Amino acid sequence: MKVLVGIKRVIDYTSQKIKVKDGNVDLTNTRMYINPFCEIAMQEAANLKAKKAVKEIVALSIGPKGEKKILWTPLALGADKAIYVNTDMRHDTALQPIIVAQALKHFVER
Repeated sequence: MKVLVGIKRVIDYTSQKIKVKDGNVDLTNTRMYINPFCEIAMQEAANLKAKKAVKEIVALSIGPKGEKKILWTPLALGADKAIYVNTDMRHDTALQPIIVAQALKHFVER
């Protein structure tokens, strides 16, 4: 069995203060990090692989160009493959959940 683990990037709340500009979160010069809950999911997938219940772990993240490094953590935790879908969006543009769901559906079907 293969496991697909979705990886979301979030603001690294430990290293800086979150800035608001014009009613939106200002992501200029903001460090992004893997969502802690995604990290937990990845660790659980690695535990299943260690128990031989899973054959392959694929980590998938969707976001703007230049954020591929978000997949370093899942690879370090034991993912066999990492896929990054570049949205060609600006860093301050919110990615709509329906788009993410459709992309995940596409990868699951493949």
